Amino acid sequence: MSYARVVLPLKLDKTYHYLIPDEWEGKLQAGQRVVVSLGPTRFYTGIVCGIDTDLPKALLNNKTIKTISDVPEKDAILGQKDLELWHWISRYYMCTEGDVLRIALPSGLLPTSATIIRLNEDFVASKRLSEKQQNLLDFLARQPKKNAATIAIQRALGRISVDALTELVRAGAITVEEELIRKYKPRTETCLHLSPGFRTEEQLTAAISSIKRAPKQQAILYEWLEMCEDGVQEDYTMAVKLAEFTKGDTNRSNLVRALCKRGIFQTYEKEISRIAPPRVKSSDITRENLIQQPFSLNPDAAVHFLETRDIAEKEQLLIQQIADTINKGKQVLLLSPITGEVETKDCFTEKLRKATNGRLLVYDTTISDAVKVETFLKTATSDEPFVIMGQRNAVLLPFKNLGLIVVDEEHEYALKHQATPRFHARDVAIWLGVKNNIPVLLTSETPSAETLFNVMRGKYRRISLPGREWYRFRKNTVIEAIDLRKTPKQQNGIISPALAEAIRQTIKAGQRVLLLQNRRGYAPFLVCRACGERYKCPKCDVSLTYHRSNHKMICHYCGYNAPVPTACPNCHTIPETANEPVMEAMGYGSERVEQEVAIKFPEASVLRLDSDVLLSAKQRSEVQQLIDSGNVDIIVGTQLIKGQPIWNDVSLIAVIRLDAILGYPDFRSYERAYQLLDQLLIRGCLSNSENTPTRLLLQTYDTENPFIEQLKKGDYNRFIENQLEEREICGFPPFVRLSTIIIKGFDENLVDSCAENLCKNLREFLPEGAVSQPQKPSVARIDMQYIRQITLKRNPQTDYRIERTAIQKALSKTLQDTPAYKKNRIIIDIDPL
Repeated sequence: MSYARVVLPLKLDKTYHYLIPDEWEGKLQAGQRVVVSLGPTRFYTGIVCGIDTDLPKALLNNKTIKTISDVPEKDAILGQKDLELWHWISRYYMCTEGDVLRIALPSGLLPTSATIIRLNEDFVASKRLSEKQQNLLDFLARQPKKNAATIAIQRALGRISVDALTELVRAGAITVEEELIRKYKPRTETCLHLSPGFRTEEQLTAAISSIKRAPKQQAILYEWLEMCEDGVQEDYTMAVKLAEFTKGDTNRSNLVRALCKRGIFQTYEKEISRIAPPRVKSSDITRENLIQQPFSLNPDAAVHFLETRDIAEKEQLLIQQIADTINKGKQVLLLSPITGEVETKDCFTEKLRKATNGRLLVYDTTISDAVKVETFLKTATSDEPFVIMGQRNAVLLPFKNLGLIVVDEEHEYALKHQATPRFHARDVAIWLGVKNNIPVLLTSETPSAETLFNVMRGKYRRISLPGREWYRFRKNTVIEAIDLRKTPKQQNGIISPALAEAIRQTIKAGQRVLLLQNRRGYAPFLVCRACGERYKCPKCDVSLTYHRSNHKMICHYCGYNAPVPTACPNCHTIPETANEPVMEAMGYGSERVEQEVAIKFPEASVLRLDSDVLLSAKQRSEVQQLIDSGNVDIIVGTQLIKGQPIWNDVSLIAVIRLDAILGYPDFRSYERAYQLLDQLLIRGCLSNSENTPTRLLLQTYDTENPFIEQLKKGDYNRFIENQLEEREICGFPPFVRLSTIIIKGFDENLVDSCAENLCKNLREFLPEGAVSQPQKPSVARIDMQYIRQITLKRNPQTDYRIERTAIQKALSKTLQDTPAYKKNRIIIDIDPL
């Protein structure tokens, strides 16, 4: 008798033991999926993390050990290294392994049970039912299977009390049961073949004789036999797709159906993959246009950093490294923030697909969950060479034959997961590579300060490339600051006269203009002309953003939205005339910049690119078609424009308000600003001809800011060195490691009290100066929950487990002393960004 330790996709800090069924005794492995029950009725899909022959002492007297309900696959879908990775993530990032399971596996592989209410069609009421009870029975009667999930019922009818349901169950009107809902269904196609009893000459002769009075059926059968002879299938076992054989002809379909009824033909469902097959069978990778002298990865260095300012050169080298790895029969993981780009013939994704002969699989939010499931299972079961290009969750795929990990644009903040588990995909990739002796290659034109720091210390090996194209084009780059203090008051619009003139010259020369306004919407807030009150979100301590495109006020934190008010919500003042609204738009977002540009340059074609416009693949494709048509003169957008294929003929880049970007209250704000602007500049330079200068104009009220001079010099490494000097003095990463404890709750007093006591307890277990006072973040209430946070600092040389243990002890003590604090939600963010 053996027991399986099972991790469930729940926030539980322990595993559960389940009895292994007799048919799986000795066969069940760690890493297999199992369906188990938890509680009286609920079923979950979990992962076996270990097999025990004996129960722990605490469970020896437990007579309610449950048996595994189902084992979906005969083999494990996770290896030991994958389970070790989950365990490390749960320890380092202070989450549960169930948290990791929830994001590591596609939802299609984690079916759970749903409560199903089924109608008894023979029920006759002996007494009058309430209106809600009658509505429920009527609703169930309208369903094809006379049943429905409770979620669907609540969505249609609203909440129904437990007492009302209990009465119906006792009366025999309904039954309530749990049903496992499987979200993933394999794609199948109907195939046709001869029945096993008609696959010899004698059997076929008898079959033909039996249908001599049905000449059309005979003709179909003769046609089949001719196909078998052409396919050299002498035993007549050939199968074809039913749709191809019937050719969409109703008469042919009826004849085949008749032959199936006679038992001569049989149909069956064949599983087919949703993943496109490689374009060729050859294992040799295309080497056309690849660099002839590639760099080599040092086997003695676990982590390499590829340094180049030339995007095209970087892409060529990445493609070559990936191609070489695949030619060696190994698999590649490429973590990239550009996986959601519109695919064009010149984009990196298409180049990589061509270079690998189609051995490229994408794993990101743009693909369906069914494709995610099949991609996951392919990595879990196949050791054939291919490359997975994906976003941060792709680092958790269970590769069987991984030979290279590439983290492209390693500085991107999108690599940090902002919900539990709050892991950083770059750091997880490095741990995975070092642990399993797999080379890790980091790349970025503007690497993070942490990565450059590790390069300077010799922890990562630097691979520097000349980037000749970049330096050749960089000579023609002009960076200018426009002093908004000198703009005449009567011309105090969004676009200064100097910028307006530059835009005119650029359009006249047949070039494009890119305007960066890193805030979406029309205006950050509305202000009442009468009382001066801002229109705020009722759920958050933040103003609602005015979106002119749909005439709504939207909260960018909780999603609350409301129509634009005609009267002030505070003082209830109403406008005297329709042309003078009482609520005035203050500030500006990308929508307002778009509007002003369209007014100032009526002859120009203006396109806005932000998350409101680029919501779906269809919208992104439409935008790309518009850009490719050449009918766009001015592009207005947020930082999302960096990853869009819009760079042809862009010779003027302008930042509408540099001060807003630099003024963000974060010690990384200058680093982020430099990365963003430098990346825009690199793309602009390399997309133009050598004779076309690229201009970067910065509208600002502080032209003396040292940041501007550093940007003009173009020495990114020196800029980061300066930043590191400041951070060492102030005690910021990478010279310390930060952790943030966030306390959220609906009762502000309870949140404050919890934060104060937790802070006091943390100081008992951690060194002096390691724990900050509880602080209010810049937005101290989101979605009706008050927020406080405590920041912890740790010396990088100190074992992280010491700090994690101290946090656990302090949390336990705080919650044990005051159980009411459990009403709050406590979040731990390790290495926050």
